Amino acid sequence: MSAVTKDICDLVRNRRSPEDLLAGLLSNDNYQSKTAGMKLCAEAKDYGLNVENFLSLAIDPSKSPATRRYDGLNGLEASLAYLNLPVKNDYASGVLLQAAANTFVTYDGTRALFPAVIDSVLRWKNKINMIEYVEPMLGNSRGIAGNELITTFVEDDTKARTTSTISEGGPIPIKTVQTSEQSVKIFKHGSGYKFTYEFMRRAALDVMTPFAARVQRQLELSKVIAATGILINGDGVNAAATVVSSTSQLPYGFTTGYTATGALNYKALLGWLVGRAKSMWPVDVVVGNYDMYCNWLLMFTPTLSGQTSEAQALADSGVGPNLKQNLPILLKGVQFVLSSTVPNGQLIGLTCAECLEELIESGSQIAESERLIQTQEVIYVRTENTGYKLVFPLSRNIIDFTQ
Repeated sequence: MSAVTKDICDLVRNRRSPEDLLAGLLSNDNYQSKTAGMKLCAEAKDYGLNVENFLSLAIDPSKSPATRRYDGLNGLEASLAYLNLPVKNDYASGVLLQAAANTFVTYDGTRALFPAVIDSVLRWKNKINMIEYVEPMLGNSRGIAGNELITTFVEDDTKARTTSTISEGGPIPIKTVQTSEQSVKIFKHGSGYKFTYEFMRRAALDVMTPFAARVQRQLELSKVIAATGILINGDGVNAAATVVSSTSQLPYGFTTGYTATGALNYKALLGWLVGRAKSMWPVDVVVGNYDMYCNWLLMFTPTLSGQTSEAQALADSGVGPNLKQNLPILLKGVQFVLSSTVPNGQLIGLTCAECLEELIESGSQIAESERLIQTQEVIYVRTENTGYKLVFPLSRNIIDFTQ
């Protein structure tokens, strides 16, 4: 991706009407339409944005002579309306998705918006139920315009300090955050489908919806794999996560007769969670594979005859604690997140808000938009350039139930 050369604030200050910015795309001269489409992509690239985000910021519907046509629409929606690119069938108004297909076939320059239209159709038709997705692992996600260096966290020289209580006139504990000499590794995720000119001429866009859904699911899975690798192995500056054995996490009095098997053990899990909380890194997210997910579910499934688990039977009889009141570490926010690449028998515990940051390169779809304009084949490609870096490396820890 080329370097950003223009300020987004200037783009917002000088917003234009749909007619002013996009009229060239609807030229009957195919060469002029293509040229206008390439110019649109180039301008979006200058601001470090993809076409969809660029239009959202650059278009002001209120500046259009046909203001009522765009009433209540944002910049992107007004652009699609002007170009006759609907994202859903509205039979009552006589609006069909076939109109969008006709626009793409007739005016090559409008293909710059092809990915945005397909994504909008997908959002309208489906709410994709992602089984593996990266968001629950993230403490923060933000956009970047270029390379970014990995940060490092440097402890102060008072090793014994465990709180931030400050005596009167005493020094305020300061910890140092600095940049390393190593850049965040950026991963390019995505895939796509190629549709022939003849297919597009005859098919409405909703035919493509299941293909777009599949692309989105595969992209998200790729991001999960990359983020899991950083959590386990480190980001190139911060080291790999510490792995502790389940036998070492058993509470006092429960070590006799315990044998590590790879399956979850309630006592070892609880001891690990309590230990992490005591060390000032409480776990609120655990990441594991499908087998460990099954273990997680079955561990809390009633196993005695009747309707209660062993722990609940003890509580009901009055000889055990009421777990709903006395185990806040487990029952107030520990979320299980699926990642199929976590090794068998292991769980990664995160203090989520302080652990992993996602960096998203702006404008990573521009190349695909430019290629769409120049070819007779319509290619739907969904890509995203993301990198991951650790904020506090000690905020994650791995427990191994095979040890």
